[in-house]
This record gives sequence, C-alpha cells and structure tokens, in this order.
Amino acid sequence: MMLRKMCSALFDLIAPKDLACELCGSERDIVPDTGLCSKCLNDLEQDIIVKRVYRQVMAYAPLVHTGAASHLVYGLKFGGRGYDAYVLSHFMKKAVGNRVPEDVILVPVPQHWTRYLQRGFNPAKYLADELSKRMDCQVVSALKKIRRTAHQTGLDGAARQENLRNAFAVKDSSLVQGKHILLVDDVLTTGATCRACTIPLLLAGAASVICVTATCSDANIQK
Repeated sequence: MMLRKMCSALFDLIAPKDLACELCGSERDIVPDTGLCSKCLNDLEQDIIVKRVYRQVMAYAPLVHTGAASHLVYGLKFGGRGYDAYVLSHFMKKAVGNRVPEDVILVPVPQHWTRYLQRGFNPAKYLADELSKRMDCQVVSALKKIRRTAHQTGLDGAARQENLRNAFAVKDSSLVQGKHILLVDDVLTTGATCRACTIPLLLAGAASVICVTATCSDANIQK
C-alpha cells in the first residue's frame, strides 16, 4: 500500500501538468498553471481567509474546506496524489501575495516519524515543494515533530493547543536564525498547529513567521 502510494505520488510530481482537469477530467478549457478547467476553477469557493495564530503571526488560506477544495486536500493527504499539491499551490500563492519578502524560506509542518512511515510522504512537504516552484524560493525542512500526538479531529481550540504543546522543535537554529519563514500546511482550523510550530521558530531566532495553508475549515473562518 505504501509503495503504491509513493509511486503514484512520484508519477504525479513528474507528469506533465495541465493536460486534464484534476477534478472533472476534462481535457478542454484548462486554465494554465492551475490543473483545472475554467468551470471547476470558478466552482471553487475562493476567498483569502486570514486568522491570527500567535501574537502578530497571521495565517492565510485561499479556499474554504468544502466541496471540491476538500476533495483536493483529501486526495493529497490520504491518496498520496502529489498532483493535487500542484493545483492547491496555485491558490496558496495567491493567498500569500506580496506579504512575504523575496528571501523568504518555506518550512513545511512536519509529521512524527511514525506517521511518516505509515503514509510514506508528508502532504505539507508536497505543498511546500510545489509552492516553492511558483515562488522561486527554497524549502527548508527545519522543524521536527518530537512526540506523536492524538488526532486533532473532534478537539476544540484549547484541547488542540494542549495536544500540540511542545510537540515541535527546530532541528538546528542556524537553519532559521534571522530568516523570514513561510510555514506551510494543508488545512487551517483553529490555528493550533501553526501556533505550535511558530513558537519554536521564533525562539530559534526566526526574523518573522507567516503561515499559509491550502484550505480553512468553514467553521473556523475569521476574516
């Protein structure tokens, strides 16, 4: 199962882009650099969603986590479809806009090593890799998850923060010291994951942190 997912994801990453719509399969009217036809692109619930996750640190998401957007994220997270990361990164770049400096580095939210062994890939890393191509910047896997945590599903904001307390650490402070960080993840809900990653980055000397995710849960939208 893991090998099949890894091979499928590898094919997605190296296959030619924009040959067919990722959502409906149409080979007509494909909008360049999106991986979607114009109809599916227009059907997505697009909105630049902003949420404060820690002090002055903000998180941005371009899509509401419903319908087609949630389908793309699900395909990435559980189907290992790396091509979905290509599609989602188009919207993530729009959400980031000119909010980050040119010398920003992308840091994906890490998984615990046991979760990585189960999946065989990290969805946030796929997103960061595709976003880096669009933004022409470097991906640095500067964070590690130092303890395995319970699934966040079903937990409220306070419980999510407690679940992730001290769960992440910086591998080496030299990787982030004085750097502007764009933290990359798949879904923004309460912001607990972004917060838990932001704190060690700032303590390690990061100059600034901004977060971007592919989607935001509609129950937690704060504009």
